[in-house]
Amino acid sequence: MPRWLRTFLLLSAIALVVIVGLRFVRPTDVTATVATVGQATEIVYATGTIELEDRVLLRANPGGTVTEVLVKEGDIVKEGQVIARLSNPRVEADLRKARSQVKVAKRHVKKSGGESGSTAALRAELTQAKLEAASTQKLVNEGTLAAIEGARANTKVEVLSNKLSAMTGSNPGGRADAKENVEQRDADLTAAEAAYERLTLKAPFDAVILESKLKVADLLTDGAHSFTIAKAGTHVVNLTVDEVAMGRVQARAGTTAGSVVKIAVYALDRRVIDGEVIEVSPEVDRDRRTFRAKVRALGPQPDLRSGMTAEANIIVRQHEGTLIPSEAVDNDSVWVIPDSHEPSLLGKKIERRKVQIGIRDLAKVEILSGLRPGEKIVLHAPKPLKEGARVYVK
Repeated sequence: MPRWLRTFLLLSAIALVVIVGLRFVRPTDVTATVATVGQATEIVYATGTIELEDRVLLRANPGGTVTEVLVKEGDIVKEGQVIARLSNPRVEADLRKARSQVKVAKRHVKKSGGESGSTAALRAELTQAKLEAASTQKLVNEGTLAAIEGARANTKVEVLSNKLSAMTGSNPGGRADAKENVEQRDADLTAAEAAYERLTLKAPFDAVILESKLKVADLLTDGAHSFTIAKAGTHVVNLTVDEVAMGRVQARAGTTAGSVVKIAVYALDRRVIDGEVIEVSPEVDRDRRTFRAKVRALGPQPDLRSGMTAEANIIVRQHEGTLIPSEAVDNDSVWVIPDSHEPSLLGKKIERRKVQIGIRDLAKVEILSGLRPGEKIVLHAPKPLKEGARVYVK
């Protein structure tokens, strides 16, 4: 066999051995990442419902017949704005009587003699009671008031008549303290005017009308629910939070701020709104194993509507630390790629290293020890790795 042929066959055999060997020891292709420094943030996830803050039920006191409703649900009203008016014959009659009694009492202050101020006032009250009895009986006959109201008015007339007869018979011409009588009648008038004023329903503060219970001609009893209102422009989110977060979620206390919250609103394309925890329930719901937290949305949020659904990330801890992607951690260990100068054909020899985990979320993991910022680690590998394996970084 020619010498050149023997040389060719020998070199071919050597090349074949090298190719086959490289096939079995070829480094594994991996994707790598680098440990960085950033904000490690621990969050508590919760869901809830948006509401307007300071909801108030307005009630009719005194009651009466609705004569005007000046607002509708969704309207924004100013403090003191009239939102409805009622009519109440008894309240209106009490006001007329109180005004009449004040006039009579003041006239008797100027008198030097004659009938006492108290007798004159009682006589005026009897006259007014007779007028009211006639008016009440008319309403009874028309079916607007119950028959018992007519009987009550007539009884009042009878009682006053007997009282006046007893006073004029036992002490004719006696003079009471007229000035004191005027003061008493003025007080009665103030009370009557206040009751009449309450027939006009007004907004107690700048508010949104959430619900209206009134229609014109409705008859409301004393204390009947008329409107539901809430402070305009201030929204809160009532969250349901897992009990494991109890003690970590902090509410505002005086000048100490509450936990910061990032609120995502489903109906607004998951727009994120900043918030602050202002209340935390003092106990856990025993059935659901949750507790309630109230979050105030910060800044004006004109697009928010009561009843919208939201999810929240409550930030309970945040600081600077060493961060890596969460998928790079396997059983509290990472694969470190040393910064060596080995030939690229041979790849890099990796090292499995234990790390201490700090704050963890869905995307990032804080490394407390075992890894330094800037070190390179394996992020993804196509097959399981072993200690000392060699890798190519893509």
